[in-house]
Amino acid sequence: MAIAVLLLRSLGAVVGSLAFVLGQGTGEPGEAVDLPLLLAATIAGGLTLVGLVYLLLRSRIRALRWFKRSILASIFLTDLFTFYYQQLGAVADLAVDLVLLAVFEALIEAEHRRSDRHGLATPEPA
Repeated sequence: MAIAVLLLRSLGAVVGSLAFVLGQGTGEPGEAVDLPLLLAATIAGGLTLVGLVYLLLRSRIRALRWFKRSILASIFLTDLFTFYYQQLGAVADLAVDLVLLAVFEALIEAEHRRSDRHGLATPEPA
């Protein structure tokens, strides 16, 4: 469920940023802040796609780590530019990102515990 929300969130961010850049921005399309918003959303979306590829390759823990990286990129890049355009609306985006970050952190921890129980964990270096 969390993965589906993340995929929808990433797709919505890229499409929304593209629409904003090409549509009703603060001035001419391609303004100095428009393109970084689109680039930031694309980076976060790309990290989500990398996680999806790992998920399809049956490496759940790696997929979860890439999804977490995508959320962090969204928080530190996309939300930064979103706050520039719409302060109040960006608070909701940040809240969703923070909830997703907590969910994926819990999923990663659960995956580590599961692999430890089954003896699949690699020994830590001395």
